[in-house]
Amino acid sequence: MKLDPADPTITALLTGPSAATLTVYRGDGQAVTSPVWPLFTGTALEIVVPVGDPKLRWLDADPRCVVTVFETVRPFRGFTLRSSVARVEPDADSALRRAVATLYLGPDDGLAYADPGRRPPGLRLTIPLRDARAWTLSDLLP
Repeated sequence: MKLDPADPTITALLTGPSAATLTVYRGDGQAVTSPVWPLFTGTALEIVVPVGDPKLRWLDADPRCVVTVFETVRPFRGFTLRSSVARVEPDADSALRRAVATLYLGPDDGLAYADPGRRPPGLRLTIPLRDARAWTLSDLLP
């Protein structure tokens, strides 16, 4: 089914701490998949990647990516987004990293995790919601 950000099922996945992966492509065409914590902004997903991460070099050469966001509990819903990174910019004040970390870890642990003294500087990847397909296994489960 086509992704509809207004669908309550999809909204729950987009706004909650859902498991996710980011797949990018190396220069030799090999796909590399990493776990990520995305944040939904209304029209795009944003992800923080540490400065110096090899994914940034690969995305510079080929901005195509695949993001899969999914539940690990019933009813096992999710979506796969095939897109390109539209923008890479510094997360200068770590605002995105704090927002993401508090979403996934809670306020206290999130702020501790995002502390700039504990983490290398990050870059904000903006990935528009293009060519996304959603799924649910609810009709298949006993």
